[in-house]
Amino acid sequence: MDKQKRLLLGLLILMLSAYIFNCGPDNLIGEQVNNIPPTIKFTNLPFNDSVYSSNATINWYGEDEDGQVIGYYYIVVLEDDITGEIDDYISNELNALDINEWVMTEETEVPIQMFASPNEEDTLHQYIFVKCQDDDDEFSTATLYYSLFRVNRLPETYIEELPGNNPDTTVSPIWSLADTNSLWQGLTIAWSGEDTLDFPDETPEFEYEWKLYGPYDTSFYDSEAMEVNLTIDDVLEEDIIALSCSDNEDAYFVQPPFGETCENTWVWNTEITLTNAATGCYVFSVRARDDALVPDTSVAWGTFVVIQPMWVHFPELTTDILLVQSTQYWPTDTQPQGWPRQNVDIDDSSYFFPDVVNGFYTEMVDNAGEYSFEVFGDPAIGTNSSSAPTDFPSVYELANYRMIIIDDIDYHGIEYGSGSDAIVQYLMDYMSVGGRVWIIGRAALSGSGVSAIGQLQFDAASLAVDFFDLSSAVYAEANFSPPFGDINYGEFVGVSPIHGSYGIMEVDTTKTLLMTQIGLNRVETLVRSSAFSSTLFTYNAANPDTMPALFENMPCAVRYFPEHEVFRSAYFSFPLYFMDNSEGQVQTVFTDMLGWFFEED
Repeated sequence: MDKQKRLLLGLLILMLSAYIFNCGPDNLIGEQVNNIPPTIKFTNLPFNDSVYSSNATINWYGEDEDGQVIGYYYIVVLEDDITGEIDDYISNELNALDINEWVMTEETEVPIQMFASPNEEDTLHQYIFVKCQDDDDEFSTATLYYSLFRVNRLPETYIEELPGNNPDTTVSPIWSLADTNSLWQGLTIAWSGEDTLDFPDETPEFEYEWKLYGPYDTSFYDSEAMEVNLTIDDVLEEDIIALSCSDNEDAYFVQPPFGETCENTWVWNTEITLTNAATGCYVFSVRARDDALVPDTSVAWGTFVVIQPMWVHFPELTTDILLVQSTQYWPTDTQPQGWPRQNVDIDDSSYFFPDVVNGFYTEMVDNAGEYSFEVFGDPAIGTNSSSAPTDFPSVYELANYRMIIIDDIDYHGIEYGSGSDAIVQYLMDYMSVGGRVWIIGRAALSGSGVSAIGQLQFDAASLAVDFFDLSSAVYAEANFSPPFGDINYGEFVGVSPIHGSYGIMEVDTTKTLLMTQIGLNRVETLVRSSAFSSTLFTYNAANPDTMPALFENMPCAVRYFPEHEVFRSAYFSFPLYFMDNSEGQVQTVFTDMLGWFFEED
């Protein structure tokens, strides 16, 4: 048995020795097979010397007899840069180029980048050279070439959207915050480019270069003409505050540090959204470049104006409250009953409206705590709707106030509930950046829209629904009771509290007599939309048994703090001035309401 093992071991050693000393690569018998270079051919190629008005799409394919083609390389050269004969150029210069100077692709149908002139009258002659590479890293022995020409029409650039730019070409100031919120989505700028001559069917994607200059002083804005007195010729390169740049993820720099440059200012995106733009005027410019990398020789440009809320950036300079006078006062003693008159003489006493109303608000604010307070504008005096108040704080003015109180004692004034009214848009924009609004009056959310008993459903996207959480309101006739001599009776006589710290408030008839009325007419009741608003007071009628069910004990004062917590609002459908304050009832409400409005501060 041991003999057999020794024999097998000897045979194994002999076989290994034979392989090691006699069977290596140098001792193999036969001829070595060399790699066969790949070949390449054009396919579906137009006639040589074809003229193109856009980048040509070229087709080719490669074959490798003993392997596979792994890539294609092409390069485009202007005819003016080719010295001597084409074949000599390929042998002497082209093949000597570093392979990284060629464009590599795995595709067999490729839109190639051609040269084009910024002069639309020029036609550029150029060649495309193509070769392929196999899996042994060997290139095709023949480099194909194709002669072609390119004409070019310059692209045109358009600005599609600029902040505050209106369809009639006027410019309105627009709010700016450090960051977006649920209602303010930033400053959007959009642009586009086209070349209908070179691309009559569909314009391909273009690249764009844009620049934002500013901020310039707001004195360049003409509020009457609603235009910015700046042009692209007025700006300097050192005024650039943001510019396009493909070097970073956002595709632009904001306030690039001094000395920092961008390697490539051409980007593919057609829109940006900016935040944290400082108060001032801005100039924006953009230009497109086409598929031949030829830019529009002129830039598209436009202007816009930005306002930052003072309470966000400079709270110490902010005034707390602005009273906006939105009541129309009748100038004669023939005013409709229940309508406030400019000045009233009763029993040798003179009541100077609207001074006494403004004095009432001043007293309420002064007694409520340490709030800064101002009154805006002049009262409206007139006998018809054309005399209704139209003066409203501009965006510049609103930016200085943390809260506004709108006094609207009449019942036929500005329609603050209409989404198309410019004043309403001011309010909505102001509240979208954190402004707080308290409207005190009658029919302020409907104006003269309802003349008899009826329930008005507010529009889905309106000031009432989106910013006061009111889905509808119920409006009463001007008078429920027959007149008594020269005096009539308004059905509204007071309110009952829902809020725990408030008491019952009754109409002060000594004040309503100034409107030749006992009680108040045209006080509406309110229907809330969600649980984020709360009812503060409900309606008390003089004759509840004869009143429609939608009045007695229905809400007539509501405040709203939405889930997104961007703003606070309140609407009282009865004027607080005409309520009895003999025991400080009105003052208690006013003090508590201002405390609620400024709770976060």
